Amino acid sequence: MLFPHLSQFWDMKKAFKVLFIGIICLLLVTGLTTLFISYFYSDTLRQELIREFEAQTDKKYSISISNIDLGFFSRSITIDSVRVEPKVNSKLKIISAASVSVNGIRWVSWWTQPLPDFTQVEVIRPIIEIIIPQNYTLTTTQYSDGTIQTEALDSLANFNFTLKNGRGVVLEQGSKRELVSIDDISLQATQVNLQQLLSQSGILFLKGLSVDASGLKWPLHDKFYEVNVGSFNFNKISESVTISDLYFTPTLPKYEFSKERGHQLDRIHLEIPEIQLRGFNLTSLTEQQFSLDTLRMENAWMEVFRNKQIPRRENESVKPLLYEIATGTDVSFELETAQIRNSTIIYEEQKPPSDSAGSISFNELYATLHYFRTATHPKFKETVLTMDVESMFMNVAPLALQVSYPLNNPKNNHTLKAKLESIDPQEVAGMLRNV
Repeated sequence: MLFPHLSQFWDMKKAFKVLFIGIICLLLVTGLTTLFISYFYSDTLRQELIREFEAQTDKKYSISISNIDLGFFSRSITIDSVRVEPKVNSKLKIISAASVSVNGIRWVSWWTQPLPDFTQVEVIRPIIEIIIPQNYTLTTTQYSDGTIQTEALDSLANFNFTLKNGRGVVLEQGSKRELVSIDDISLQATQVNLQQLLSQSGILFLKGLSVDASGLKWPLHDKFYEVNVGSFNFNKISESVTISDLYFTPTLPKYEFSKERGHQLDRIHLEIPEIQLRGFNLTSLTEQQFSLDTLRMENAWMEVFRNKQIPRRENESVKPLLYEIATGTDVSFELETAQIRNSTIIYEEQKPPSDSAGSISFNELYATLHYFRTATHPKFKETVLTMDVESMFMNVAPLALQVSYPLNNPKNNHTLKAKLESIDPQEVAGMLRNV
């Protein structure tokens, strides 16, 4: 499996769950009877918050804060320098934030419900550190089924949520290797339901969700790759995602790569300055459906190297063709259009008895693909994938390709038309000799 650590992102969501429990505890202990007293007895309020938080997390976590600022007339509560740590062995190492504010509090609503309604939660500069064991399997953490999980949450009105300039890291236990890290992330959402957040299942489906992040690093240590993303923007309202400076980089030189893996395989080096996804509806994922109008990338560069001087892996599986890909999932997926602009693909290999590698390249590549659907899509049986490609073959001769590929065909029969302009054999002698 190329990406073995997807569960690390789930652990990030569980960390935020602990933080939100702290916010609710703050509201619980700041009842109307202690509201005015707390101006003079902030230490008492702090102690009550700590006691309630520990009770709601079954005493598995402790919380510390430096200050609580209650604004009755400004209708806000702010806690500064929040820090949450586990009291028992836990994957979570630490959660901290410069400040957490609950704004727009409707104090009067406290008369009729366990928690007052509020309009916004704002978290400033949160930091999350998580340590997970090797070969970690995802499990669900349960907390107390008391007031917080039932009556209090059910009574709350929806609110807006803002997170600014957060960062996080997931470390491997023992080795302390970084498994994933992010330098900066900001998030906004509207009409948030707190039960939805605490269930960990609805974050992607929040209304008005937008995310801006930068400095994502994902080392794939056992695969000798590293994934880096310069910046990431997601906007649910405009149904758009933009990824900038995506790098999929091998961490070993060409010949050492396959030797360390112990068998022959492709070494892929990929650089994409920008990827755009437009036109999608995340809500349909709840019904295992997802459609994407447009995927677009420009100035991409991909190099594939294969060292054929060492043996193949035993029982190596055959790369699937489009029919196998389309029928290999239960998710109904549709991609209407994919566009590649001004990109480069290089394939290089060395095989015995040659003493050097040979390569072929497709430069100044422009490609447009229409209609890929999986087998559970209602229109799968009638889907014909088409692709038009223009490039400079070996950077010396124009090449045009047209592909027509009916997807509902177990034999993968398809039509390919190619036109290559005249080419001087001397200019591609290395490829003809070594590939």
